[in-house]
Amino acid sequence: MLPEIPRYEQRWVAFFDILGFKSFIEETTVEHKLYLLIDRYHATLKELQEKCSYYQGHELTYLWFSDSFIFYSKDGSKQSYVVIQQAGKHFLESNIYHRIPLRGAIAFGNLYTDQSNRLVIGNSLVEAYTYCEDQDWVNLILTPSAALKAIDFGLTPPHHSFSDKGIKLKTLLPENVYGYTYCSGQANFDSPLLPYLREMQHFAPEKAKIKYENTIEYITKHWQKI
Repeated sequence: MLPEIPRYEQRWVAFFDILGFKSFIEETTVEHKLYLLIDRYHATLKELQEKCSYYQGHELTYLWFSDSFIFYSKDGSKQSYVVIQQAGKHFLESNIYHRIPLRGAIAFGNLYTDQSNRLVIGNSLVEAYTYCEDQDWVNLILTPSAALKAIDFGLTPPHHSFSDKGIKLKTLLPENVYGYTYCSGQANFDSPLLPYLREMQHFAPEKAKIKYENTIEYITKHWQKI
């Protein structure tokens, strides 16, 4: 019998990594700091598992290695877009509360997956990775492939709390890129994430502080306070 020919499928994929992971590792030469890092890492994995299994019928599959986390949909449907962007936003925010800064990017397109061998290949993953690594803040973005596909479905990224204004990228162009605004409605208080981001900024290496400043400025600008 001939082996099955691998085939790409159209899927949504999200790629996240931990901002400043190298600094976290360098600080773990002291045993109690290693314990704290592992404890925080377990918290991240727990959040990833919970967010990916929350939506019955549209569960997301997830993988991780070191400071990188990937989850992807079973198809390229409109419903799967709604699920993956919602899960991505919750994953990002939950980890900020655990004082774990993440950058994430959602892309759409060809993806080959083999869960049994923890294998994921495709242009969509490359795009998600590329845009994730190029971000100069703590946030989640829709890459051009994801944003344009969502719009093609008749969906409007701003209705899901994404904006194409003020995107913080280092080298890539922000055209057709949308950033999560961290705001889904009006409130009579400041964003509860700000104290955690300011705390992480205080302890971050000097060269990384601007990334937190960019995030705080972006959240403050988009936060709808009554």
